[in-house]
Amino acid sequence: MASFDSMSSAAVAEAPGQRLKRARLNQSLSQQQVADTAGLSRRAVANAENTGAMNLETFIAVLHALGRVSNHAVNPRPVGRGYKA
Repeated sequence: MASFDSMSSAAVAEAPGQRLKRARLNQSLSQQQVADTAGLSRRAVANAENTGAMNLETFIAVLHALGRVSNHAVNPRPVGRGYKA
């Protein structure tokens, strides 16, 4: 994938959807299966994949359905003075 610096705003917006689609296909799941697990409509999953346009709740629901939400991603530890990464 190209650096975001060299991509148009539209292309940057589409990137998360493309990654979600790739993750779904790598698991041999249909859009409907992901939608059912995420509690979304198939159309919401398709729109997220095709346009990258989704709200944060939809993004997290799809990530969760794909098994891509880790405790660290949801509750990251602060890094800085007094904290270790």
